[in-house]
This record gives sequence, C-alpha cells and structure tokens, in this order.
Amino acid sequence: TSLSALVLAIGLLLTLTLKPGASDFRWGATGFWWGFACLVNPALITPVPFIAFSQWVRQRRSGEFSWKRVILFVALSLAVVSPWLIRNYRVFGTPVFVRSNFSAELYFGNLGFESHPLGKTYEYQNLGELRYIAQKQHAVLEYISGNSGKFLKDTVRRVLAFWTVPYISLPYWPLLSFLSF
Repeated sequence: TSLSALVLAIGLLLTLTLKPGASDFRWGATGFWWGFACLVNPALITPVPFIAFSQWVRQRRSGEFSWKRVILFVALSLAVVSPWLIRNYRVFGTPVFVRSNFSAELYFGNLGFESHPLGKTYEYQNLGELRYIAQKQHAVLEYISGNSGKFLKDTVRRVLAFWTVPYISLPYWPLLSFLSF
C-alpha cells in the first residue's frame, strides 16, 4: 500500500511537469512511469485516462498539442506492461489485462467464506483462477438480483460501520470521518 501511494504520488508529480513545451523525454519518462505504476498495482491505471484527457485539453488550449508525444507516452506505458500481458496470455490462454478478485470478495462478503481458496473445498485449485472467479461472479450477481433490498441494506450498514468504528471513540470518529471528505 505504501509503495502504491508513493508510485501514484510520483506519477502525479511527473504528470504535472507535462506543461506545454515539455520535452519528448519528459513525456516518455512519464509514460514509462505510469506503465510501471500499473505493474506495481493495476488499480493505479485508473487515473491515467482522466490525466490523459486533462493533458489533451491543456495542450490543445496552449496550441502545442503533439500526437507524437501522446503516442510516445502510450507506447512506453504499453512497452512496460506488455511482458505481463504476454505472460497472462500464456498462462491463462486468453487475453487478461488485469486480474481481479472483486467478484470473489463480493461473494465472500455476502454469501460466506465456505468456498474460500484457503478452505477445504479445493474449488479454486480444481477450477483454476479464472473459472473460479467467473463462478463466484455468477453466483453473487444472482444473489444480488434476487436479494437487492437486503444487499443494499447490508452494504449501507457496512459502509456506516466502516466509517464510524471504533465505537469506543464515539462521537469523535464520525466527526473525523465527515471531515475527511
């Protein structure tokens, strides 16, 4: 988590240096860094489209927009990430950009941990990662569609519990949570 925060902060700082007239090297280094950030934590790729759009708007306004720099940025990002993409294709036999266990975590939080990979069912080991996650996704989506009211109520309860715990520090914790927004 600390490494992800550091990599994100450096990426944002590098991106801020992409002022109109920034060198091709600066654009390439920033693209390389965001590719590296994606390898450190795939969630860090999330701000890149917004950053790219804001840079596009900024460059267009200044009249110094350059497709060459954008292509350099994207090409170096992809060059850094491509070995991982090739590895995923070889291992899974299908293109997998970012692997995610979100569906499984959603399943565990709502339907229980009986089939957790560390449990005794060996579902994960028998099915393999992609099929296991797909199975959990199907099951949890079916549960949510059939129990949407309960799911929504449980979700709101969990969010409130997360932002108001520990109870011993009431009323200060909700105030701190509110101020954090």
